[in-house]
Amino acid sequence: MTAATFDPWTAVTDSLTFLKENYRRVAIWGLLMYVPVVFILLAFMPIFLAAAAAGASGGTPEDLGLGTSLAVNAVSGLGNVLQVVAAIPIYVAVGFMMWGRTRTKTWLGLRIGMDEVRVFLVYLGMIAAICIGFMVAAVVIGLIVVPLSYVSKVAGALVAVPLVLAAIAATIWVGIRASLIIPATLDKGNFAFVEGWQATKGRFWPLLGAGLLAFLMMLLIAVVFVVVIMIIALIAMLIVGAATGWSFDLAPGTILALTIPGLVVYVVAMAVLAGAQVVLTMGPWYSIWKQLNHNGSAPVAQQPEPDAQL
Repeated sequence: MTAATFDPWTAVTDSLTFLKENYRRVAIWGLLMYVPVVFILLAFMPIFLAAAAAGASGGTPEDLGLGTSLAVNAVSGLGNVLQVVAAIPIYVAVGFMMWGRTRTKTWLGLRIGMDEVRVFLVYLGMIAAICIGFMVAAVVIGLIVVPLSYVSKVAGALVAVPLVLAAIAATIWVGIRASLIIPATLDKGNFAFVEGWQATKGRFWPLLGAGLLAFLMMLLIAVVFVVVIMIIALIAMLIVGAATGWSFDLAPGTILALTIPGLVVYVVAMAVLAGAQVVLTMGPWYSIWKQLNHNGSAPVAQQPEPDAQL
């Protein structure tokens, strides 16, 4: 029996086709992901104004104190966590839609159900495993390199470099081997760690190629967005400069009034980019899973469970 194969390029083009056919929905998904970012910006606004006032009175932002710095870090960390949580329903929706599997009681393809809970727990498990792996690698490398460095710094460096490279290679290998766990979990309707891991056996290089292609596509899209944002920022600067007689020594309230439109444009643009990146992050792996397990056709829909909707 011939082993199932997949085409890395097809995996990426399937994701790009999904983007083309669902660009409005993807843009809205991105905006939903950026709700935590808006929360951060609003939470930081008093700090921005206080920093501007400190600068206007001859002080520095550092004069705001340690408490303010801790508050900034706490709000930033909370925003990052909320953004990850917001991405999980989108990950699930991308998979179901790329497979042609319909679900009931959704909004823009999104809902919170057992599928989302399973994917969230799998995602947390994978992140925890990666963090533990990094800590173990750091401890092992430190135990080897630090004592050697006391003898010879050159010898310590010569040993550290290959060890660090080996740790990076091992991380990439584990990441590729685990790349189909979330698609397997979504398709099987259970925690399919074993099935997802086994599906990548003997397919490391094609999977790595698919990952690199997806990364290059994300990089290209990001570069285009950055260029567009820079052009918009330059135009805005020219307009503001002409309106203020090229005097940027303005009151904090005026600075805020001029900043808000730019922040809105920035958040919307980055939100659209975030939506596209979510699709290109998970889309290729969903396509690969479909090619390997369903001969390129959509997985057969599971029968809904009574408790499938939270």
